[in-house]
Amino acid sequence: TKELGAHYLPLTIDPDWNITDTGSGYRFWPDKVKGEGFFLSCFQKKEGDTETSIRGKSKPELAGKKEMELIAHWVKTGQHQFIKYEQTVYAWPEALTDDFSLLLKQLRVIYSGTQAGELMRDKLVPDHALAMSTLVVDSAIRTGLTYEQAIRYLQRKELEWEDEKKGWQLVTYEDQPLGWVNVLANRVNNYYPKELRILKDSV
Repeated sequence: TKELGAHYLPLTIDPDWNITDTGSGYRFWPDKVKGEGFFLSCFQKKEGDTETSIRGKSKPELAGKKEMELIAHWVKTGQHQFIKYEQTVYAWPEALTDDFSLLLKQLRVIYSGTQAGELMRDKLVPDHALAMSTLVVDSAIRTGLTYEQAIRYLQRKELEWEDEKKGWQLVTYEDQPLGWVNVLANRVNNYYPKELRILKDSV
């Protein structure tokens, strides 16, 4: 704080909020407030420059022109920036790009924006997060499932149905997106995330 010319600024906290004042910040204990809990501290800059230069990692890598052509096949690209981390593509709202960039420089960010997919062999393999978003292009093939098919899909079991359309499809139940399948000539690959699957055999 001395380097930044700032000092600790106490906040007015309502006792009914059950927030613990530590003298240098505020703890939101999960057994006392709603949520997972976190710590907050407020500092006010009193001297020195009006702005502080924050140095950190280089700016995130933007998807290139050819990569954007692959992304646009699946994702509505308006009002979003597309960031690459290794081969993973994330869609960031343009209005929040500077904020996300700042957070990436200072924090270990596990997830940001909407994970659009993985760039593999000159194509984008769509991610489950994209299926659950509103960013899927209208031209993407959508296939409605029966209740029984939907349950099998959510159990991540094998699926069978006669469909002349091949390739990646967004499967739905009563117009609600469930996730992706890849329809091949002799089988249907179920790409529902393993960690989300229904474990019970009968529902």
